[in-house]
Amino acid sequence: MKDAEWIAKLLRCGLVEGSFVPTVDFRELRDLSRYRKKLVQDANAEKNRIHKMLQDANVKLTTHMSDIFGVSGRKLLQMIVDGEVDTMEFLESQMKGALKHKSPKLLQSLNSRLRRHHRERIRHSWEHLIFIEHAIARVEQQIRTHLANKQEGLDLLVTIPGINENAASVILAEIGTDMGQFKNEHSLSAWEGLSPGNRESAGKKKHEPDPGTAY
Repeated sequence: MKDAEWIAKLLRCGLVEGSFVPTVDFRELRDLSRYRKKLVQDANAEKNRIHKMLQDANVKLTTHMSDIFGVSGRKLLQMIVDGEVDTMEFLESQMKGALKHKSPKLLQSLNSRLRRHHRERIRHSWEHLIFIEHAIARVEQQIRTHLANKQEGLDLLVTIPGINENAASVILAEIGTDMGQFKNEHSLSAWEGLSPGNRESAGKKKHEPDPGTAY
């Protein structure tokens, strides 16, 4: 109650500044980009569960494959889920690139303690992963639709080292294209959560900074 009264007094004196409210188009883009991030996290969680089940069953595919969710790895996972027996002929014909020369080692790594329990658990995560990946593809298509008229901003952002198209779309979704909404670069950093304001150390409070100072 005391906080509300104090805020009301500041507002009547004109001391409360308006917050940045993006347009509907950017709010929708923000919702989609944040949802995409959540879906990617869910997909990674399912991949980790599959890794765990494979390790528990002593299936050591990661010893010979850098990514078991690549083209070749997905074929092997599908065979495991379907309960099919991997053969040397299958590995030599279906594996891509350098993995063709690792067929004997891959076959040996598939000689495991894979039980029905492992197979069913992998099936649940595998099917959920496929569903999530389809959802990510649909969301990314919607994001591209929203970005159709913002290509200039995207092109400028991707010129920054370390910023790819996905990162650029997230930046646009969060701050928009009108930098006039922010007083200076410090205000922009604060809006993005890049200026933490914890000014206490070992129980001692430090001096208050000047407004707009970035930390």
